[in-house]
Amino acid sequence: MKSKVHEALAQYAARGPSASQRPASVSRPVTSQPDPGVVLLDLERNKAEVLRISVATYSGSRFVQARAWQRVPTGELLPTPRGVTFRRHELDQVREALDRAAAVLAEGDAA
Repeated sequence: MKSKVHEALAQYAARGPSASQRPASVSRPVTSQPDPGVVLLDLERNKAEVLRISVATYSGSRFVQARAWQRVPTGELLPTPRGVTFRRHELDQVREALDRAAAVLAEGDAA
């Protein structure tokens, strides 16, 4: 028998409830609006979420960030806790891995 949390998560995944209906275990946007830095890409994942790639600065260090941003009812985008940052010295390895991933996916499409 599924717990109420499992049922709520299944409901959220199936039809995306509003913030007031979302269970506590689901990530929520952070409340402060940080400086987005230099936005390189805003990729619409669905009506409520954008994947933003940007170059930002934190404590004097610059980095590349890939983060999910949530669209609130006002239309404003707010960052969520879901994201990853890459330091400058990591970018070549990340780029190579993404190129390899694209090649693997292309091979699968050709099969």
